[in-house]
Amino acid sequence: MTSLRTHVQRRPATAADEPLLRELFRSTRSLELALMPWDDAAKEAFVSMQLQAQQAHQQREHPDARSEVITVDGVPAGRLVVDPGPDGVHLVDVALLPAYRGRGIGGQLLAELLAEAGELPVTLQVERGNPARLLYERLGFRVVAAGPVHDRMQRGPGAS
Repeated sequence: MTSLRTHVQRRPATAADEPLLRELFRSTRSLELALMPWDDAAKEAFVSMQLQAQQAHQQREHPDARSEVITVDGVPAGRLVVDPGPDGVHLVDVALLPAYRGRGIGGQLLAELLAEAGELPVTLQVERGNPARLLYERLGFRVVAAGPVHDRMQRGPGAS
């Protein structure tokens, strides 16, 4: 992991961030899209449809979540969706553009989130093959519920 001196900030996401969110979603599905025998227009339509479905699901399941844009040295680089509650904090989604992955930014963001949570448990869901899982484990997250595709992980009280 290459750690560069960077200034990482978060700000509320707005409608003007839609192109960034689309690019992020596309980047997290690049392997799947490469396998699809579709032209670029069909792939873009698919990305738009899936992004809208993801956003609708997140809004339905986490109506109080805050959606933030991650900036690195002032440049939009990713997004963070967090659902804080009285009994804990749920990390709904975190994604960085490929150019910002592997630079320690995700770890910095998670350390900030854990500090903000204090003594409250922090939970998240992660696909079994997601490389970010190693980061979560290094930060003390443990699997508390295994699923067929996603595992629920938790750090803090109740994560034994």
